[in-house]
Amino acid sequence: MRVVPVVGTRFAADGGAMFGLVPKPIWEKIFPSDVHNAIPLNTNCLLVELDDGRLGLVEIGPGDPQWFSEKERGILQFQEPWPLLEELKRHGV
Repeated sequence: MRVVPVVGTRFAADGGAMFGLVPKPIWEKIFPSDVHNAIPLNTNCLLVELDDGRLGLVEIGPGDPQWFSEKERGILQFQEPWPLLEELKRHGV
């Protein structure tokens, strides 16, 4: 069996919400935020190939940005196009 991580979605979220009680001067050294205090994030999937050649995808992301309203896409700053399909092609799927 082979398991390969692939990028499912790229988006941004509020850094303060992501790091909770950790002070911004600490987390911002590793994850610089934009003018809206948002940090870039990925949701990653697992491409699983079984020994008999069957493939499966464990997808834990929000899915295609087009499934969200324009307002939601603006808040989450989805990067388009949806990278999952290109990632799968890159791995021969």
